[in-house]
Amino acid sequence: MTGPIKALSWEFVRRMSATVPLIILIMLLGPLGLEGLFWVAGLAIDEPGFPELSWHCVYLGLGFILMATPLVEAYKGACQRIFALPVSNKFIASWMMVTAIVAVVGQELIVHGLYGVTLSKASMNAIFGENSQLFGPCQPVFAMTISMLMAMYWSLRKFSFRRLLFCGLLACSLVFWVGSHYYPRGFDSAARPWPGFSLVDTAVCAVIIGLSWFVTWKGIARERCGDNIGYSPEKRVEDITAWVKSIIFPDGVRDHDSPEAAVAWNEWRRCGRDAALAGGLGFGTFLAILLFCVFGSRRGLEGVVALMFIIPSALGFLSGSVLGVLAPASSRERITMFMATSPMSDSRLARGLISNAWQTTVVAWGLAIIPGMLALVAAIFRDGSASFLVQIERFDQLSDWPFGAVLMMPMALLASGILAWILTATFAVLHWTGNQLLPLFVLVGVMAHVMLLSLLSFFLEKETIVLLRELSMSIAAIVIVAGSLCAFRTTIQRKMMEPGSATLLLSFWAVESLMCWFIVPAPPLHRLFVIGVLMLSVSPVAFAPLAISRNRHVA
Repeated sequence: MTGPIKALSWEFVRRMSATVPLIILIMLLGPLGLEGLFWVAGLAIDEPGFPELSWHCVYLGLGFILMATPLVEAYKGACQRIFALPVSNKFIASWMMVTAIVAVVGQELIVHGLYGVTLSKASMNAIFGENSQLFGPCQPVFAMTISMLMAMYWSLRKFSFRRLLFCGLLACSLVFWVGSHYYPRGFDSAARPWPGFSLVDTAVCAVIIGLSWFVTWKGIARERCGDNIGYSPEKRVEDITAWVKSIIFPDGVRDHDSPEAAVAWNEWRRCGRDAALAGGLGFGTFLAILLFCVFGSRRGLEGVVALMFIIPSALGFLSGSVLGVLAPASSRERITMFMATSPMSDSRLARGLISNAWQTTVVAWGLAIIPGMLALVAAIFRDGSASFLVQIERFDQLSDWPFGAVLMMPMALLASGILAWILTATFAVLHWTGNQLLPLFVLVGVMAHVMLLSLLSFFLEKETIVLLRELSMSIAAIVIVAGSLCAFRTTIQRKMMEPGSATLLLSFWAVESLMCWFIVPAPPLHRLFVIGVLMLSVSPVAFAPLAISRNRHVA
């Protein structure tokens, strides 16, 4: 038995060695980056008056998703090799469940411990309440939830809608059970700490973990015997998805004017429409709920504008990450053989991929914004037109916005669309280089930089920190503009782009810059920083051929 144990342990360590440190960094840098944003805005973290435990549910949900997703993918990819080992089904089920619980709970303990030595007391109270001890309810909740997730996965390997409905009801019951401990008087009341488990809570967790192990064992036994082949969820989901696509996005046979148009259409069918439909409707529903709840509060209009920037930002990041993958997830290749060996030039291939990214961004952003605007109109009718006029008048009195609150909404809509395109194109191009970890390193690097500036504010004088902040913004803007101009120059020299196209794109950036300079109510240095970031709205068109060239021709 020692040999299989070594093999299974090495399989687990090999698959999780790269993802666990990155997950810990993301979980750690998130709250630290939030503190840094408040510091950049010139606010203390305790000034907004966050209620205790207001971030605890976010911490539980986001933390568990980040920690559990790589585990499921790791076990999913390794199951065939694990099944070939001379061990029993019970042993495999026990090993999977124990290692998953150890990994998830261990990561949570490490992140919680690092929070205690890096976050301010106000942030710790906002996340954990007054009881911020290392051991608390998170560990048994994470252990129970990862066990349930594994049981649901192996149960749904023999797919049926009845099982799917039961798993959905079970997940909702778990959410309600956890929420009832933080909100015993209703979810609209103030939260209270959950310092520890009672005997009933312990019994519930133990029973669920035991039942999850039993379901996992039965699912693994079916999988090793091949009983799940005819009932795979992939086949059912594929049929449903194909039916939905045929109604909303019909395929049909099309004639294309150019090879890049054919590439754009193929990429749209492969991943573009899925990303647009799922991301747009998902984030649109989320934005609609938030806007309906936020409007009418003390700072309603400011909250609406903030949400209109935050949601498209998340949508752009996820869309760019989906569109950037040019090979199937099951393949180890960075780009499909069809694209790599296609007789098309790098510039034409990049043009087709950029066209698909643009179409996906427009559709996804439209699907996200339309429900949000409908919810905003419903919220205005709910509160009455008088309340809306009062908020506009108050905003005009307190804000430095030069054009008033009436024109603020159209400008915010335009800016949110540009931001969604910037993030979609930027992260897609970073993926097209062939280095799939590059976008994650860029994201972590930006968050780490903000965190560093935030931590330095505790040790340096305010004037020095302001100087460092302005210096960082200046350097970032200069690097973006200089790098983009170099990319335009390189693509023109390699004949990947016509000089007229580059001139047109840079002219568009100049128009954006002039609008930003005269419209944005901010200090000159901040406006210059925004102008530098706006360069990313045109520079991906120049970077894309270079990224595709590297992906196709560098081993």
